[in-house]
Amino acid sequence: MSAFLASVRSLDEATIAYRIGADWIDLKEPSAGALGAVDLQTAIDVVQWLRLQPREAYLSATIGDCWESPSLMPARVKNLHRAGIEYVKIGVFAHSPSPDLLRVIKLCCSIGPKIIVVCFAEDPPSQRDIAAFSSTGISGAMLDTAQKTGKRLTQIMTSADLAEFVTAVRQRELICGLAGSLSINDIGCLSKLTPDYLGFRGALCRNGMRESGFSESAATQVRRAVNREAENGDHTNDESPVPELHDMAGN
Repeated sequence: MSAFLASVRSLDEATIAYRIGADWIDLKEPSAGALGAVDLQTAIDVVQWLRLQPREAYLSATIGDCWESPSLMPARVKNLHRAGIEYVKIGVFAHSPSPDLLRVIKLCCSIGPKIIVVCFAEDPPSQRDIAAFSSTGISGAMLDTAQKTGKRLTQIMTSADLAEFVTAVRQRELICGLAGSLSINDIGCLSKLTPDYLGFRGALCRNGMRESGFSESAATQVRRAVNREAENGDHTNDESPVPELHDMAGN
């Protein structure tokens, strides 16, 4: 089954996400853009707190919306690495990446944390593009939406296109994630594509608004929906490059 990733903006939100059973905690400031970065002290606080918890959970953080200024990426990755972040997410317009962008991503991969490139559904990568990013040393690739206008990932891309993306990423033995204004109703169809995780923000917040406060009741409903999907049918792929993600999601 796919793991449940919860995007949070603070330590308080992280504790709620952990309490309701999120498999993956993702630090992101929604008021600062599609992939807005939290302040470094928040990242440090969450890292230190999570180390004291009895149940393991993955932890990632975004570097902010700087895909138009790749030269900013390495320093931001280095700061998150120093804070103790295991996975760092970098937003890129991944269709036909330039050699300069690929060089920057390769440099980011050499800094220390595991890099996940966040590709945008508005201009998704081809299989050739995914292969190019794979050659830089990234650990994963995911789809998200660059424009947070209410259009969900499943409204921008067809099921066939999403399946092609998942297959291409997994064939490269990379972690694969799907996100982008997802709702509970998206869980069933996307789980069948066997991504390693499904990411949520708006669906976990009051009134479904990504910039409003985290709602424990809304997050619990998403967690239960993911669990129900697992009970209704096991979509785990035995050839998954990261089976521990599926194992954690079942805890």
